Amino acid sequence: AIDSELNSLGYGGGYYDRIFGSLSGKSSLMIAGLGFDYQLTNYNFKEEHDLKYDVVVTEKQVCFF
Repeated sequence: AIDSELNSLGYGGGYYDRIFGSLSGKSSLMIAGLGFDYQLTNYNFKEEHDLKYDVVVTEKQVCFF
């Protein structure tokens, strides 16, 4: 699932957050997510360590925050 602030709901291990977070400030990294429109939700589930997507592409729209 992806919330309205482009945070993703994962398995809780924080693997991608740690990998992409370690690259922060070292490059002009843009984090993009692919999903289906039904996965978008208004429920906010962001945790302190979470990184958000810069853009999410679904079969119906492109979302930027």
